[in-house]
Amino acid sequence: QGWLYYAESGDYERAWRELVKNNPLPALMGRVCYHPCENACNRATLDEAVSIHAVERFLGDEARKNGWKFEVTSPASGKKVLVVGAGPAGLYFAALMKRHDPRHEITLYERSPRNATWGFGVVFSDRALEFLRADDEDLYQYLTPHMENWTHLSIQVNDTRIPITGNGFAATGRLELLQLLYAYVERLGVQIHFDTEIDSLQALGEADLIVGANGAFSWVREQNADRFGTTCDWRPNKFIWYGTSQVFDSLSLTFRETEWGVFCAHHYRYSPRMSTFLVEVQDDTWQRAGFETRSPE
Repeated sequence: QGWLYYAESGDYERAWRELVKNNPLPALMGRVCYHPCENACNRATLDEAVSIHAVERFLGDEARKNGWKFEVTSPASGKKVLVVGAGPAGLYFAALMKRHDPRHEITLYERSPRNATWGFGVVFSDRALEFLRADDEDLYQYLTPHMENWTHLSIQVNDTRIPITGNGFAATGRLELLQLLYAYVERLGVQIHFDTEIDSLQALGEADLIVGANGAFSWVREQNADRFGTTCDWRPNKFIWYGTSQVFDSLSLTFRETEWGVFCAHHYRYSPRMSTFLVEVQDDTWQRAGFETRSPE
């Protein structure tokens, strides 16, 4: 690949410019890619496989650090964009797309009411907020005053608690985050249709771009699984997501040994009065504790 040649030669900016022609988000993709190509890399027969995702991540980080910008080679076109799902992903995409070209006509369709959501808190690492700030300073300044912050996390095993410093996090309520994002994109001129169930591409009508941002059970993904190359690997653990008025002083991960097995709790405050409390167990612990036959009460 041409960009890899430039990277190997030390011309990192030219390598980045070649790379982003086909991969506009190398810093992000370099972190989330599970690098299956390394299994087929013939370089491994000589010494070891080339870690493409690591090079992409490095170039993306260099671009952010040095302020390299995309070259705009054609005028903005103003397209009709339809987004299925008005969760954080769909809303943030709409915000970035509208800021890129205010002439875009962007509409989101959300099946739930405006004042409803699933879950309680949402947590962000300092690193995640740095990415947000680099992409959208205005949105960063808009959201962060509404967040709870702490500079460490805690690991607790039975009655032994271990604080770990150097890991900053922030959290906010999930519904509050959505309400803030609704208002933000609407000020940019994005339209949102709530209580609107869309279950096929045909129901959307004509568009220049359709974005599926409708969650883990997305019908957009399921109906196009062959074309997208979708795979699904269901994990056996069981979990439940609570909200509680018990306010915790940091992001915490607690492990408790019981007669049935280990219970793991992930918990943090997302407002001055409320916290998220998520409990997870392995399937065999679930079975031994008899949860399968217990009532919700």
